[in-house]
Amino acid sequence: MIKLKRVISFFFATLLLLSCMTSTAFAATAEGTQKRRVVKLAYPIQKYLSEVDESGNYYGYSTDYVEKVAEFADWEIEYITYPDLSLNDQITKAMEMVETGEADLLGSTLFYEGLQEKFIYPEKNYGLVYTTLDALDSNTTINEATFMQQQPLRVAILKTAKTRNEELFAFVNSSGIECEYVYCETVDEQLAALENQSADVLLKVSLTWLPGLKEIASFAPRPFYFVSGHGNEELMAEL
Repeated sequence: MIKLKRVISFFFATLLLLSCMTSTAFAATAEGTQKRRVVKLAYPIQKYLSEVDESGNYYGYSTDYVEKVAEFADWEIEYITYPDLSLNDQITKAMEMVETGEADLLGSTLFYEGLQEKFIYPEKNYGLVYTTLDALDSNTTINEATFMQQQPLRVAILKTAKTRNEELFAFVNSSGIECEYVYCETVDEQLAALENQSADVLLKVSLTWLPGLKEIASFAPRPFYFVSGHGNEELMAEL
């Protein structure tokens, strides 16, 4: 009888222990689920940085980077894309959504004091962008070795790209290149200037990929970042 009571006591003690362990494990799982942050990533499609394949898989340098961050920070990334917009409109829309809090993060963003008023920048960048001169692939007379010999080198530049243009002027002054500037309102006008041969090269940044062009010079490296809207300080601390 005593032996039976010991068996019964042992059985209930074991059952109680298992119950406690199960409850603790469940609580830990629930707690982990609650802590997993859903991060809405504004995702303009940019060549080599943030792309989507035919199967709907996200890939690119920015994608790989933020997914690795998500592993450490215990984030779940939710991608927001803009398939019906041009690249410029995608970027504009993405910036608006991050500023208003509709999205949490936007990558491939350069630092400007004006943007700092709208966005939070993290302490560390995740890459460098260069200002570049690009010519048509089909233009066999100009390349990395010959562009400085053009007299003058005709450069299609955007009127509104003040920082980029200043970087070009500094590069030209330090290199002793003779240049003639073709001022354009849009990127399409820059491309048209190359096509109709009123310009030899156009000025852009390396983050912007345009088909049918080859890079012949790069200068003025600047860091780029993931940014978030004000009020998201905790998220940026995790980043």
